[in-house]
Amino acid sequence: MTDRIKKSLLITLDFPPQNTGGVSAYYYNVCKNLPADQIVALAPQAPNAENFDKQQRFTIIRKNLLKQYPETWPNKLFGLIKIIATIRWLSIIKHFGQTIKNHKIELLQIGQVLPLGTLALAYKKVPYIIYAHGLDILLPQHYLRKKTLLKNIIKNAKGLVANSNFTKDELLKLGADPKKIVVAYPCPNIKPTPASQTEIDKIVEREKLKNKKMLQCEECHRYIIMD
Repeated sequence: MTDRIKKSLLITLDFPPQNTGGVSAYYYNVCKNLPADQIVALAPQAPNAENFDKQQRFTIIRKNLLKQYPETWPNKLFGLIKIIATIRWLSIIKHFGQTIKNHKIELLQIGQVLPLGTLALAYKKVPYIIYAHGLDILLPQHYLRKKTLLKNIIKNAKGLVANSNFTKDELLKLGADPKKIVVAYPCPNIKPTPASQTEIDKIVEREKLKNKKMLQCEECHRYIIMD
């Protein structure tokens, strides 16, 4: 008997239609490939988000999770900025807990280990998993406070999804339990089934790839064209 899929809340700073970057697409496909009634996405407000959200089978909740303040503001306003940021963060925590309660969430999926991992760490009632990307893990290590928080978030996570073996190694250096780590390489989700030989032949002809050398990735089975 297989384990039942727990109802999850994915919280992320990157999600369509906000941008079309790799991280945004990565999390969108995570949601799209889970049962629609078992996943809820909590993402920032974005232009045209209402129309986009109506087209999805799963639930999307929009909230301006973080505010990016202009770096050119005078230094004398720095204290005020910190106060405003703290008030916003407390508001986010309240909304976060209410969302978990309203949707009967059993598992948290955290898109950015910092700052969003702090929400999962603070909300101890629900277990969480972390999606780990290289820079998300490397950059905080330049600051002692952030590195300490990073290690604490990693230690208390139920699971860790690394986007590469490099990221896995970095997680291990930070004290992660190797049994909790799964490496999931980001791959384009273009078609649900492999291309037929007829389709491949058409691409080779159209892109003038005849007699070109191609390498196939053992992990995702995609091809790299060599000159």
